Parts: sequence; structure tokens; C-alpha cells
Amino acid sequence: MALWLCRLNSQEPAEAEDARRLGISAWVITVGVDAEPPSQSWPQGGGVPLVLEWRLQDALPATAEPRFAQRWCGWLRSSSAFRWRGRPLLLLRDSDCLSHPSYGATRLKAALESALGERIWLLQPTDGGAAGFDGQYEVLDLPMAQEVQAERANYEVHLREAHWRPAPAGWTIPAVRALSAVDQSRYANASPRLYCDWLQLLSRWSELQHNGAADAPVLLESFEGHRHSWSAALSPQRPMPLSVEAPPRCLRWGQACPSNIALLIHGFYLDALAEMLQALPRDGFDLYVSTPLRQLPAAAALLRQQRWERVALFGVPNRGRDLAPFLLQLLPAAAAVGHHGFIKLHTKSSPHLGDGKDWGGHLVNSLLDPAVVAQLRRQPPPGLLAPAGTLVPITLQLHNNAEHLKRLQRTHAVNGATLLGAQFIAGSMFAGRLSALQPLLKMELSLSDFEPEAGQTDGTLAHALERWIGVLAAPLEELPGDPKAMPGFGFRWSRHPGKPQTAIRMGSSQIKTVRPYPLIDSPQFSEHRDEGLFADQLAVAGQVRQRGYAVLGLGRGRMEALAARIRRDLEGQFDLEAWRAEAGQSGGLRLMDAWRQSEAVKEVALLPEVQLALQRCWGREPFAYQTLNFPVGTQQHLHSDAVHSHTEPPGFMCGVWVALEDIHPDSGPLEYVPGSQRLPYIQAADVGVRQQPGVNPGQKIFHEYWQTAIRQGGLQRETFTPRLGQALIWSANLIHGGSMVENLQRTRWSQVTHYLFEGCRYYTPLLSDWPEGPVSWRIPFDIARGYERGVDLDGLQALAARHGWSWVKFVPSSSEEIETALLEEAIASRESGAAAFSLELVEWALEAGFSSPWFQDNRARALVHLNREDEACALWKELALPHHSTALREAALEMLAHYGRYSSLEAALLQGDVFAADRCLDPVLEQGQHHNPADWQGLVATADRQGLMPLLLPLLEARLDSHPSQGLFRLIDGLRLLRGAAHLDQLLRVSPELLLAVGWRAMAGPLVLISRTSTGRWVQADVAPSNLRRPDVAKQLQLPALSDAGFLAGFELGPGGSLTQLWLQGRRQNLEVRDLRGLPYLGVVDHLLELCQAGYTPAEQAPALFDAGIGQALQLLAAPLQAEEHWRGLIQRRVRFGRQAPEAEITVVIPLYRRWDFMLGHVAGFSQDPWFLEQRVRLLYVIDDPTIETEVLGWCRGQLSDEPLDVTVISLQRNSGFALACNSGVLAAETPYVCLLNSDVLPIQPGWLQPLFRTLLMVPEAMVAPLLLTDDGRIQHAGMTVQPLGLRDLPACVHTLKGLDPAQMQALSPEGLPYDVELLSGAALMFERHRFLELGGFNPVFGRGDFEDLDFSMRWRQAGGRLQLVPRSRLTHLERQSITHVQNHMAQWRGLINAWQAKALCPELA
Repeated sequence: MALWLCRLNSQEPAEAEDARRLGISAWVITVGVDAEPPSQSWPQGGGVPLVLEWRLQDALPATAEPRFAQRWCGWLRSSSAFRWRGRPLLLLRDSDCLSHPSYGATRLKAALESALGERIWLLQPTDGGAAGFDGQYEVLDLPMAQEVQAERANYEVHLREAHWRPAPAGWTIPAVRALSAVDQSRYANASPRLYCDWLQLLSRWSELQHNGAADAPVLLESFEGHRHSWSAALSPQRPMPLSVEAPPRCLRWGQACPSNIALLIHGFYLDALAEMLQALPRDGFDLYVSTPLRQLPAAAALLRQQRWERVALFGVPNRGRDLAPFLLQLLPAAAAVGHHGFIKLHTKSSPHLGDGKDWGGHLVNSLLDPAVVAQLRRQPPPGLLAPAGTLVPITLQLHNNAEHLKRLQRTHAVNGATLLGAQFIAGSMFAGRLSALQPLLKMELSLSDFEPEAGQTDGTLAHALERWIGVLAAPLEELPGDPKAMPGFGFRWSRHPGKPQTAIRMGSSQIKTVRPYPLIDSPQFSEHRDEGLFADQLAVAGQVRQRGYAVLGLGRGRMEALAARIRRDLEGQFDLEAWRAEAGQSGGLRLMDAWRQSEAVKEVALLPEVQLALQRCWGREPFAYQTLNFPVGTQQHLHSDAVHSHTEPPGFMCGVWVALEDIHPDSGPLEYVPGSQRLPYIQAADVGVRQQPGVNPGQKIFHEYWQTAIRQGGLQRETFTPRLGQALIWSANLIHGGSMVENLQRTRWSQVTHYLFEGCRYYTPLLSDWPEGPVSWRIPFDIARGYERGVDLDGLQALAARHGWSWVKFVPSSSEEIETALLEEAIASRESGAAAFSLELVEWALEAGFSSPWFQDNRARALVHLNREDEACALWKELALPHHSTALREAALEMLAHYGRYSSLEAALLQGDVFAADRCLDPVLEQGQHHNPADWQGLVATADRQGLMPLLLPLLEARLDSHPSQGLFRLIDGLRLLRGAAHLDQLLRVSPELLLAVGWRAMAGPLVLISRTSTGRWVQADVAPSNLRRPDVAKQLQLPALSDAGFLAGFELGPGGSLTQLWLQGRRQNLEVRDLRGLPYLGVVDHLLELCQAGYTPAEQAPALFDAGIGQALQLLAAPLQAEEHWRGLIQRRVRFGRQAPEAEITVVIPLYRRWDFMLGHVAGFSQDPWFLEQRVRLLYVIDDPTIETEVLGWCRGQLSDEPLDVTVISLQRNSGFALACNSGVLAAETPYVCLLNSDVLPIQPGWLQPLFRTLLMVPEAMVAPLLLTDDGRIQHAGMTVQPLGLRDLPACVHTLKGLDPAQMQALSPEGLPYDVELLSGAALMFERHRFLELGGFNPVFGRGDFEDLDFSMRWRQAGGRLQLVPRSRLTHLERQSITHVQNHMAQWRGLINAWQAKALCPELA
């Protein structure tokens, strides 16, 4: 990792072994120019090469340079001198002591090379200004030591600056500093981890500077600190998992159009994808979506349900985050069509960031803003558009991503300086011109280039490509918005959060986009310079950026006349003699806002050249809001204006000090501290002062902080003694004050004007606890306009002129009075008949930020005057909610009563409250007994627009007998015309109260299925949110869009009620009900799953369908099957074979289904087992398949009659499923202990029962299980655990040790003793029979099988039992060979419904 040069002093001896262990290639030692060269074997260096840093204490004359070169050339030829790329490397600390700044270095270098006979490298510090050097190196001096922690320099700042490091201006060796033990008192927040991050980041930076070379040098400032902080054995990287992915799949529908915007989305999270697309218009977009392969059917259903007409949908392996599918599938597909504009999004989560989700929402909302979409349609920009706050330097997190960047750099031959000066769009969401991405199509990447997913948050090829896009696809432009919505990783350059306004109203229509930071503070200052944003004010901008101030000449002649007028206007208001009599002890004299009485003061505040300079430097339009005039020096304490007036976004405040006479050094001139503008913005809480109501703590609370900051930063004061007409522009945070007045007779006439900039929010940090507490917001006064900012009077005047309106109430003053005046003006204009102007005025006020809810009330009243009653009632409904004031609610309700005939009914229907709607309907019908069709048109239109017809029509049809009228018949006929095709296929009874409905409907939107019972009760069905696939409907009606038209719903009638009427989408349905009670349970399960269209409906929709009623229905239908009487009734035949064992203690129960040939293996093994031969064990087979009964019994008669085994065979009336077969077998057993075995579990050797039985005798409360092995001897079952299935929150049973060698179990059970496990498999269990029956056995709700063992294990433990695995008992399990090998959709859905039942029955699984 780079080439490390470490500074070493004479008191730090080191060995070569230390250097190698700590990664050091050479020592840097400082020597005086007159010192003798080090010896050939410098003892302190341990044989490691040396780099010399020469110190020139005095000027080096040209005549001394040859002698200097001769003295050192011998040592430079020696092996002790470090050579970089074949040349000796030399550092010269005091380049200002050379004979000449322009050619002194060139001449010295020539003398050394002449004496040496070869080329050398000669470097100077980065703050050196001499010419002729090959490059520069950084020097990091230690700050002063401090006893108090709070006063120490912040070590974190070094890492922050490294993350935001600009591109190098020529070859630069970066430097880092670790802290030795004696240096700890100089910094706060220092740690070895920060140092390691800093060193790795700058090492990568240096490598990229040298085009990826591994010998790029970095200077380490402290050997002892490095030895203390660096560990060569960094945390090992987590190995990447092996990954074998299925190939991508693509689904397409609709014809893409090049003039449409290409919307490229990676939809990893389908719920976020649905939310993202829901609000978008369908016209003008072509959709290109990628999603994990397993979600492809669900994603297709989602996009079809949302009616997207032009889609290319890719199912892709989950690899390479969003960048792999973007580069490999989405971008090539969109480029092939030839789109002009595009938007790239993905469903971002970023769980490693605390605000990752909010950040993702910010990015999506920024790019889907209507203004951005309009720009892309009209004329896409030449490059890419980035959401606010996401355009960051490529150096951010460089240490994690440099390896990939180096490879990309070599592949594409990108210069190091160009690369390090690039930016990228954090979050990889952007928009722009598609052709700007053409270079990405030439990269020829493949999926195997990307690392498999392993939870990485940085450092993968995808993260590097996120940065590389900014290199290849420039130019990049940041959109307006809130830049602080970006997470705080990588040390943001700005310290304060906020919600800045990003557009400035420039009149009635013009909107000017602005940047969320001052140009002079921008991390992209050099790019702004190259773009020409500073124009003729570049020198001023550079000075303000570097030093915090700049001097501007305003012209002596003009300013002399203005100064004379100001003195004439103001000098009578200052008592200079009294001030002098007090020896200036009262401080300076000043007059605030003298522009109100002196036009000359106002002219100085509004000088065009000053405003132009500010606009160029800050990038927004300035406005003067305050003036201060001084006749003498202020002698003011050093301070920053930013504690008195600050902005969000930060930095948009400045001051301009203008000399109104020649300023003498004895008059107490202005003093300032260059560079202090870079200090953090602070408020009272930062110095430990909390706000108290009514208390102004004053700026004195910051004095100690400012003094400490100046001292620790090594900053120096300077004074400003200008000539008349010169001005000083200073940045908001520059520390400044007034120096001591040495001569009280001297005046110091001057004027300060404070400026703010448009498009910000303004507040006083001194009186604020941003953002946790109260904020003292300000509404600044615009001196030029003559009123407070925030009110666009030009726009208001234009609005009034357009309507021919003369102001009645409106006179601008404070913002509160303006708000009241605007309300009164809106009322006056409406009452005078100018409702259109009143409405526009209210909407203008709301857009301008006036927040009184009475504006909405007046808006509604204006809408009524314009015959837009529906819109007015919608507003009044919101104003009638409880959180509004009592007066406002009463006014809204009064207006609703007058204008909203149908509002209560509509509100109830919108909320889906059929009972409330039923109550509201009677007054409406009573009022409309004699209505004509036209009178009902409003209600019909509302029902149509809001989709309320399916709810309203049943309520009306149910009243035909009680409210007959011609108007009602016409209303019903009108509503019937709105109905779409719909059909109820089946109505199924599950219990006396629960019904299931299955069918389809053609209209999009929510399904409405409501019924009425014999008790007069209205019931609305609970409809599954996911649609069912119905390809049969789509084929029959020849409408492909109806392939998702199916539905399933459950509804409860309530106690004592029977169904009398039923409506689907407003259509009355047949009441033929099929009763499922008493039917064979397994058949009922399959019937319900067939109704779910298993095989057509995506599995991702299954849980929602189970929630809608199927899950509860099966629980109700399975409940009667849990009784022992039912188990006993299932047994239709019982036959006994072999030799009876009346004293047996154990019965082995084995269910048989389909395959019975496993019995041969059982009999062969058991007949060799002593316990079976000793009559201690009985064998009981349960035939759960009537089709094999004859064969099984015939074989038993022929083969078991002479066997020494006690074998009983019982046969069930029908196939009842694994759970009931086991329950019936346990019930039929007559021994105190039972062992359950699957039919495909076979003995390996005799004696397997003894360990199980001994364990039960020792631990009676246990249920035990043997170790099950596969036929090749590996572990199949040694206990189970529960993990997410990956489908919503359904569980899956996992055999945690499956596939391991049994010898590896020594770690769990060194002696082979039993041990507790979380769950046991039902393939092989042993227990006390009475405990099994007391717990109710296996739950038959699980049908054919799966998860009944999970449920029973949980119940066993809840009853106080233990679950133990007995490793010494071993059997072979030929897993699932007892059932069919064919995996079909029905089998998959049976597993899903059982997983749902397990989750429902075992809530503790969560």
C-alpha cells in the first residue's frame, strides 16, 4: 500500500525489522544545510535508506550553491540515500531562503545534478511559493499542547479534509500524523482507528495520483505515533460466498418510443417500487425495471396492476447491487431504443446508515420532481443531474474503493490528477441525457466481475463504478433542493442541517435556480472558476475563499462626495467631546440603520459594484438589510457576525466595511483574523449555554471560544488602514473587531453594511438551539425594496393589475400584518364579486408560505362563488377535523351543512363505513323525493369519480321498498350504468358465521363485496390486497388485462344472522352457497388452493390470500378433526400378525402412504434386533392410502405369520394426512411408550432403541429423537431451527447440521450424550404416549404434512417438556422417498399454507 516515508529524529533509534514490520520504506531526517552529511551507516536508522530534509536557517547565496553541492554529492551517491524511481529524493524546507524565488531552486538543482552526475528529485513544502521544484510535500506541525480537553485541536478534522481533498496541483506527497504518548494533550478525539483510516485513504490518493503505481510516496510525521497506532495485521476481509446464479430473464410488453423518458429502476424492494411508481403519470415514460429473479412474477403482476403499458422487466441474480443490472441490462436496453432523456432510480434502503431510508426518499423525490421531468422532456442536459447534496468528490471513502478504481484507471488510461479531481453522485440515482452514458456501454463488464452479495456496505466493484460514472459521464450538475438530506458519512463539508429554499422568486413568473452553498465555500470552487461563474470578480472570490476577506476600490472622487454628505447628515447625532472626556471608555459610537435618515448612507449600502461582487462570489442575489455608521474607532472585542445573523443553508451572510476618510493607524482601525472564516459556525449550545425565555446571553459567551480558536489555529490578527473609498468585503464567519484607539482626537468615519442573500431562511444563532430546541427566526428588511423579505410585492402588483383590482386593505408592513391584510383583501375582493382574483390571491399567499388555515377557508368560499362546490366541500371537510381551532371547525361545518348535501354520505363511503353511510342515506333520499335526473347528477358524478358506486348502489337497492320514487329509480339506473363486468364464481360456507367468496371483476380499483343479513346488518368483505391470476377470464373475454382480475374474500355474518342479499361491484349476486363442513379435509385444502390459482398466481401473493380468509377457514374446518373420537372413527380395519408381545413397553408406529415396500427393510432390520426378539417392542403400521391396503395385507399374511415380531396393521377409511395417521396410530398403540417413524426411516444396526428408551427413563418430560443419517452416512437430522422462508415473514424449518460428517458432532456432544435442541423432526420421535395424547397430538390443520412437527415441538416445550437429540441412536432416513418426487405448484402452495398456519399457531416464532 503506497510507499511510506517516516520522519525520524535522533532520539528515536529504530531497527530495520521495525521498519519492515510497520511498512516503512525510508526514514526522513531533518539536517541543517551547514551540517555534515550522515555517516554511511547512520546508527539510528537501522540500515533503512534516508531521505534528507534540508533546513536553510539563512539565505543561501548563489555563490554558496556549488560548495553546498560538492559537500553533499558524495553522500547522495551512497547506498544510504533513498532513491525514488532511480533518483535521489531531497526535501527543502525553507524554499523562501533561496537566492531567488523564480530561479533559485532551478540553479540549486542544476548544481547538485552537475556535482552528482545524475538527475534528482527536489521538493518544497506545500506552503512554499518558489518556482523550479519537481513537486511539493505536506508538513503537519503539531498544535500547541492544552490541558483542557475542550480547547484541543480536533483530530477528526484531518480525516474530514482527507475525504474532501481537492485534486493535486502538481506532484504532491501527502502527509499523516499519528500521536505519540507525549502528543496526546495536543488533540481531542484522536484514536488509532482514525489514524489508520487517514493513512489508508491518503495512500490510495497518492497511488491514484501516480496512475495506480504502488510506489507512490506518503510522509508519516511521527515514527513513535505510527508504531503505536498502526497494525500491519488489519482486520481480514470476509471471504466472499460462492455464488452460482441462474441466467437473467426478460419480460416485455408494449412498444417503447425514443421520445419518451426512459425510467431505469432496480426494484429490489417491491413495496418501495410500488410506492415509487404509484404517483407517476403513465404517459411519456418507458419503464425498464430489474428485480431479483425470485421476484420476477410478483414484479410483473405489480406493473400490470398499475397499468404500465411499455415495460422491459428483467429478472436478475442478486449480485452487483443496482449497478450490475443497470450496466448489464437496463442501460443497453434503453440505449437500443434510442431514448434522449432518462432517470435512473433504485429502491434504496442503506440499513448501515441511520437515515438510509429517508435519504432514498430524498433522492427519488428530487429526480421525479415535475420540473426535472419537464426539463428532460424538453431538452436533457449534456451530462447528468444529481439530487441536492449528492455531488461529492471521488476522494470520499477512497481507502475502501481505490483498488477497483486503480484497475479502472489503468484500463481507461485516465490521468491521476483528472481522476482525483472528479466528482461522483452518491447514492447512484441520477438523470440526464442517455448518450452521456455511452462510455459505460463500452466497458464490456460481465456479471462474474461483480462480487457475490455478502452484506457489503462499501469497497465492491459496484461501489467503485458508482464513482467511475462521474469520471466517464461528466459534466455533472446538482439539482436544487436540500443538500443536508444526504447522510453524514464521509464528513460533510457543511456542519449545519436545514431546509433551504432552492428557488428565488424574481418577479411574477421568473424562477432562478440557485446552489445550496456559497460559491466561495464550494468544494467545487475550481470547477466554478473554470466555468467562469466568477467572471471579472475572480480575484475577489479567490481572496475571500482563502483569507476570508477582499479589498475593493470604489473610487475616491465619488466616495469623497458621499462621505461629505453622510458626515453632514449624521455628525450632529454623535457627542464626540463626551466620548473623549471618558477617554473612549464607553466604547465606540455608532448609529444603526441611518439609511432611514440619510440618502447618502442608503446609496453606499446599495452601490452596484459592491452588489455585483457579492453576487459573483456567493452565487445568489444579495440584499442589504442593515447599516452601521461610525465616527470613531469601536474598540470592539473580536467576534464573528455569524452568531448574530445566520442562514440556512449556511454561509449566506457577509459584511462590507467602507472607509469614509483616510484611516490612521492611531484611530483604532478595523482588525481581522485571516483564515478564521473556516472555523465552524456556532451557537449558544456549542459553548454550553442553553436558551432561556426572555434572556439574551450576549456575544460575550463566545469570546473565550474565539480567542482559543485563534490561538490553537496559529492565526494572526491584521489591521485595515485603508484610504477613503476603499472597502473590505468579509465572509460571514470571519473574526474581526476594533483595535485600540491610540489618539482620541482622530476620527474614523466608516460605514458597515450587512448583506443577506435570496432563497434562504434567516435566524439568530445567539438566541437559538438549532435544531433540537427553539429557533429565533428573522424576517430581514430589504433596504432597496423598502419592505421585509419573503413578500414578492412585484408579483402581487402584477396579479392585481391582471384582474384590474385596486388594493383595499393591503399595505406592506410586518409579516403578521401582511398575513392579516392579505386575508382581509381576499374577503373584500370576493364580497365585491372578484372571486377569481380572491382565489388567485389566496393561492399566491399559500404558495408564498403564509400558513394561516383561514386562507384555505377563504379559498373554499371563493370556489363556491366560481361554482366549484365539490372542491370547496373537500377543503371544508379537512378544516372540520379535530386538530383545527374550534372557530375554524365551526365555520367549516356550517359551510358543509349549507353546500355539502352529499358530503356526509360521501365521507362515510370514502372511509368504507357502510353503517354510517346507511344512516346518512335516509336524509338524502328524503330531500330528493321529487328530484329530477339532473338533480341527482352531482351525486352520480361523485360516485363515479370517487369509485363509490359499488358501495352506494346496494344501499339504494335495499331501499326500493321503503323509499319508492321516480327520482330514486332514475338514480339507481344512472349508477347501474357505471358498473363493470364482475362475477361471483363460488360462495363457500366454512362455519355458521364465516363465508368465502371467489370470483373476478373487470374494473380496476378496490373490490367491493357487501351483503345484508336477516338481522338487517350490513357486512363488507375483507378482500385480499393481491389479485388472483385468472387466465381463463382473460381468454374467455379476450382481454389480456383481465389476467389479474380474480379475487378472494372472506366475510363474517355475525351471530344469529343469515345471508339475504349480496352485491359484487354493485351487482346483486346469486346466493347459492356450498358448505365445506364435513367434507374430506385434504380435498378441501386442495380445492381452496386451486381457487387461489396456484401455478398462475405468484407465490409472493399467497400470504395475503391466506390472510384474507383461507387460513382461518382451514383452522375452523380442521378443528373437529382434533378429537380422539374422530381419530378412532377413522380406523376401519385392525389386523394382527406374528408372535404377540403382551409385555411390550414400546410401540413403533409407522404410517404408510403410496410406497409400502419399505416394510421389507423394517422387518429385515427389526428381526435382528434383540429388543424386538425379546418381545419388548411392538410394530404398528397405519395404512393412510386405501389403494395399497390389499397389497399390504396380502404381503403381511404371506410373510409375517412366522416372524418373531408382534405386528399390527390398521387401515384408515381414507387418506387423511400425516398428522391424523400418526394420531390414529398412537391412539391405537397400547404401550406406555411410542416411537413414531416415517416409512422411509430404516435401521442401520440393532440396538437403536435402547439409548432412546434410557433417555426417556432418565428425563421423563423429554421427547427424544435419534440421529438421522442419509444413505451415504452424512447427517440428515440432528435437530431443527426456524429461519425466515424469504416470503414475507413465513417460517421455514432448517436442519442446521445437515450434510456434516457425524464425527463433527463431537463439539456438541463429546461423549455422545443426549443434548437439548430447539425443534425435532417428525420423521423419528419417541415419547410417553399419555403426554402425546394430553397435548392433542399433531394438529390435523397441516393436512398432508410439513410443520406439524414444528407446531408440536413448540407445544411440548410450552407444556414444560424438553426436546433432546440422542446421538448414540442412529437410523437412515431416505428423505421424502415415501412420497412423490414430482414437485408441482400445488405441492409448493401446500407448503406455503402450512408455513402460514405454523406462524399463526406459534406466535412466539416472531
